[in-house]
Amino acid sequence: MAAPIAAQQQQLLASSVAGVTYFDNYRRARELYDARQFGAAEVVLSDLTRQAPADGMVWFLLGRARQRVGNVRGAIAAYRSSVERGNRSEVSTAYQIARLYTELGEVDSAFVWLERALAARWNDRPGLATDSAFTTLRGDA
Repeated sequence: MAAPIAAQQQQLLASSVAGVTYFDNYRRARELYDARQFGAAEVVLSDLTRQAPADGMVWFLLGRARQRVGNVRGAIAAYRSSVERGNRSEVSTAYQIARLYTELGEVDSAFVWLERALAARWNDRPGLATDSAFTTLRGDA
Protein backbone atom coordinates (compact mmCIF):
# COMPACT_ATOMS: atom_id res chain seq x y z
CA MET A 1 0.00 0.00 0.00
CA ALA A 2 2.94 2.38 0.41
CA ALA A 3 3.37 2.78 -3.34
CA PRO A 4 -0.14 4.21 -4.01
CA ILE A 5 0.23 6.68 -1.15
CA ALA A 6 3.59 7.85 -2.48
CA ALA A 7 2.05 8.27 -5.94
CA GLN A 8 -0.79 10.34 -4.47
CA GLN A 9 1.69 12.51 -2.60
CA GLN A 10 3.66 13.08 -5.81
CA GLN A 11 0.47 14.06 -7.65
CA LEU A 12 -0.48 16.45 -4.87
CA LEU A 13 2.98 18.00 -4.88
CA ALA A 14 2.92 18.33 -8.68
CA SER A 15 -0.50 20.03 -8.62
CA SER A 16 0.67 22.37 -5.84
CA VAL A 17 3.75 23.34 -7.84
CA ALA A 18 1.60 23.83 -10.95
CA GLY A 19 -0.77 26.04 -8.93
CA VAL A 20 2.05 28.21 -7.65
CA THR A 21 3.48 28.51 -11.17
CA TYR A 22 0.04 29.42 -12.51
CA PHE A 23 -0.49 32.22 -9.99
CA ASP A 24 3.07 33.50 -10.50
CA ASN A 25 2.40 33.64 -14.24
CA TYR A 26 -0.98 35.30 -13.65
CA ARG A 27 0.66 37.96 -11.49
CA ARG A 28 3.34 38.45 -14.16
CA ALA A 29 0.69 38.85 -16.87
CA ARG A 30 -1.12 41.49 -14.80
CA GLU A 31 2.15 43.35 -14.18
CA LEU A 32 2.95 43.34 -17.90
CA TYR A 33 -0.55 44.52 -18.77
CA ASP A 34 -0.47 47.27 -16.14
CA ALA A 35 2.93 48.36 -17.52
CA ARG A 36 1.26 48.60 -20.96
CA GLN A 37 3.43 45.79 -22.34
CA PHE A 38 0.43 44.26 -24.05
CA GLY A 39 2.31 41.98 -26.45
CA ALA A 40 4.28 40.38 -23.65
CA ALA A 41 1.13 40.10 -21.52
CA GLU A 42 -0.63 38.39 -24.44
CA VAL A 43 2.06 35.71 -24.58
CA VAL A 44 1.83 34.93 -20.86
CA LEU A 45 -1.99 35.02 -20.89
CA SER A 46 -2.13 32.67 -23.90
CA ASP A 47 -0.02 30.21 -21.93
CA LEU A 48 -2.32 30.58 -18.92
CA THR A 49 -5.37 29.70 -21.03
CA ARG A 50 -3.68 26.40 -21.87
CA GLN A 51 -2.87 25.77 -18.20
CA ALA A 52 -6.39 26.56 -16.98
CA PRO A 53 -8.78 26.68 -19.93
CA ALA A 54 -11.84 27.07 -17.67
CA ASP A 55 -10.68 30.38 -16.14
CA GLY A 56 -12.97 32.97 -17.74
CA MET A 57 -11.07 35.90 -16.25
CA VAL A 58 -7.82 34.88 -17.94
CA TRP A 59 -9.65 34.65 -21.27
CA PHE A 60 -11.10 38.13 -20.64
CA LEU A 61 -7.65 39.59 -19.93
CA LEU A 62 -6.29 37.87 -23.03
CA GLY A 63 -9.04 39.57 -25.04
CA ARG A 64 -8.07 42.95 -23.62
CA ALA A 65 -4.38 42.38 -24.38
CA ARG A 66 -5.13 41.25 -27.93
CA GLN A 67 -7.37 44.23 -28.46
CA ARG A 68 -4.60 46.56 -27.28
CA VAL A 69 -2.13 45.12 -29.82
CA GLY A 70 -4.68 45.41 -32.63
CA ASN A 71 -5.51 41.71 -32.93
CA VAL A 72 -9.26 42.25 -33.31
CA ARG A 73 -10.20 38.71 -34.37
CA GLY A 74 -8.04 37.24 -31.62
CA ALA A 75 -9.65 39.60 -29.10
CA ILE A 76 -13.13 38.51 -30.20
CA ALA A 77 -12.19 34.84 -29.86
CA ALA A 78 -10.76 35.37 -26.37
CA TYR A 79 -13.73 37.47 -25.23
CA ARG A 80 -16.14 34.86 -26.55
CA SER A 81 -14.23 32.17 -24.65
CA SER A 82 -14.45 34.28 -21.51
CA VAL A 83 -18.23 34.56 -21.85
CA GLU A 84 -18.54 30.80 -22.43
CA ARG A 85 -16.56 30.19 -19.25
CA GLY A 86 -18.44 32.68 -17.11
CA ASN A 87 -16.26 35.76 -16.79
CA ARG A 88 -17.10 38.51 -14.35
CA SER A 89 -19.24 40.57 -16.71
CA GLU A 90 -21.00 38.93 -19.61
CA VAL A 91 -22.91 42.16 -20.22
CA SER A 92 -19.93 44.43 -20.85
CA THR A 93 -18.01 41.71 -22.65
CA ALA A 94 -20.90 41.12 -25.05
CA TYR A 95 -21.02 44.86 -25.67
CA GLN A 96 -17.28 44.93 -26.34
CA ILE A 97 -17.58 42.01 -28.77
CA ALA A 98 -20.31 43.94 -30.62
CA ARG A 99 -18.00 46.95 -30.88
CA LEU A 100 -15.22 44.79 -32.31
CA TYR A 101 -17.48 43.13 -34.86
CA THR A 102 -18.59 46.61 -35.93
CA GLU A 103 -14.95 47.59 -36.34
CA LEU A 104 -14.54 44.62 -38.70
CA GLY A 105 -17.67 45.60 -40.61
CA GLU A 106 -19.46 42.40 -39.61
CA VAL A 107 -22.85 43.99 -38.99
CA ASP A 108 -24.88 40.81 -38.42
CA SER A 109 -22.48 39.58 -35.75
CA ALA A 110 -22.40 43.04 -34.18
CA PHE A 111 -26.19 43.05 -33.86
CA VAL A 112 -26.21 39.52 -32.39
CA TRP A 113 -23.80 40.60 -29.65
CA LEU A 114 -25.59 43.90 -29.05
CA GLU A 115 -28.83 41.98 -28.59
CA ARG A 116 -27.04 39.64 -26.21
CA ALA A 117 -25.74 42.58 -24.18
CA LEU A 118 -29.21 44.10 -24.03
CA ALA A 119 -30.78 40.78 -23.04
CA ALA A 120 -28.21 40.49 -20.24
CA ARG A 121 -29.36 43.93 -19.03
CA TRP A 122 -26.89 46.37 -20.53
CA ASN A 123 -27.83 49.43 -18.48
CA ASP A 124 -26.40 52.24 -20.60
CA ARG A 125 -28.98 52.09 -23.37
CA PRO A 126 -28.75 55.85 -24.08
CA GLY A 127 -25.01 55.35 -24.57
CA LEU A 128 -25.72 53.18 -27.59
CA ALA A 129 -26.96 56.26 -29.41
CA THR A 130 -23.74 58.16 -28.80
CA ASP A 131 -21.10 55.38 -28.90
CA SER A 132 -18.98 56.25 -31.94
CA ALA A 133 -18.19 52.56 -32.47
CA PHE A 134 -21.75 52.06 -33.70
CA THR A 135 -21.97 55.03 -36.06
CA THR A 136 -22.08 52.75 -39.10
CA LEU A 137 -24.98 50.76 -37.63
CA ARG A 138 -27.28 53.70 -36.96
CA GLY A 139 -28.80 53.73 -40.44
CA ASP A 140 -29.53 50.00 -40.38
CA ALA A 141 -33.20 49.29 -39.73
